[in-house]
Amino acid sequence: MFGNGMCYGRYCAPYGLGSKKDQTAFLEEQEKILEAKLATIRHMKESVKSSKDDDN
Repeated sequence: MFGNGMCYGRYCAPYGLGSKKDQTAFLEEQEKILEAKLATIRHMKESVKSSKDDDN
C-alpha cells in the first residue's frame, strides 16, 4: 500500500502504490495537521507580541 519515496520518521506516505482515495485521504490529513501547526505558531507569535514583558 505504501511507496518507498516519501517517509516521515517511521511512517511512509502512500505515494505510488496506494489508491487515489488513499493518497487523497493521506494528503488531506497532512493538510489538517499542517494547518493546526500553523495556527499554533501564529498563536505563539501573537502571544509574544502581546506580552507585557519588554525584553528589548
